[in-house]
Amino acid sequence: MFKKIAIILGITAIIAAAGVYFYYAEALADLGRNALVCNTIDVRYIDSLKIRLIDEQQIRNIINLNDSVLGKRTDKIDINHIESVLNAQGEIFKSEVYVMQPGVLNVEITQRKPVIRFENDKESYYADYTGYIFPTINAIPVPIVSGYIPTSFGKEYKGYPPDKEKDWIMSIIELSNYIEHQEYYKKLIGEIYIEQNGDIALLPRLGCRKIIFGESSDIDLKFKKLNAFYRTIIPEEGINKYKTVNLKYNNQIICR
Repeated sequence: MFKKIAIILGITAIIAAAGVYFYYAEALADLGRNALVCNTIDVRYIDSLKIRLIDEQQIRNIINLNDSVLGKRTDKIDINHIESVLNAQGEIFKSEVYVMQPGVLNVEITQRKPVIRFENDKESYYADYTGYIFPTINAIPVPIVSGYIPTSFGKEYKGYPPDKEKDWIMSIIELSNYIEHQEYYKKLIGEIYIEQNGDIALLPRLGCRKIIFGESSDIDLKFKKLNAFYRTIIPEEGINKYKTVNLKYNNQIICR
């Protein structure tokens, strides 16, 4: 009798233990499945720009609009597609998307770095050092080119311009970079202005109103002539004597 009761109690205990095991096993399985579900998009910037060309919420919106990752299993997220979509944004130079911890989609962003800004009455856009064009979203302190700019892309244009336009843009970037690396002229030159006839003019912050540069060729030679103007003529005549200084002709400086 006691033996039978012991057997029944043993079977009952085994059944109860099995029930507890399967309950916790299912709970752990649910926990594992939940851990694989994306519930956070962690955006980090790894560039040196102090001003955001594109903010974190915009990046999250772009990702969810194209892939709806929140609530989706992380092993089902198409990371390559997300990177492709992000890299198509003009403000983003490169993105890296990955999953390291459960439930978190990590997004690292390197923004494009504007080196120059083109603007006229109709449109305004940035260019990076490669000649890539993208809209001016935030005010970033870079050299400005204004006037009769011979290129027009539209306010929302993002990408590399056609060859002829790109060549012109790259020539202006080269001139701007030259000025930026000359401490004296970086402080002196306030703006690059494109004349109606296509000539490049430099607008000083003080002294003469305009330095006519002509084409963007022979940069070093023209600045040697400009150095001669500031070293020899200005000490004799004074900084406000002339309104224009013309460097475009070979072997001469024309002051008026």
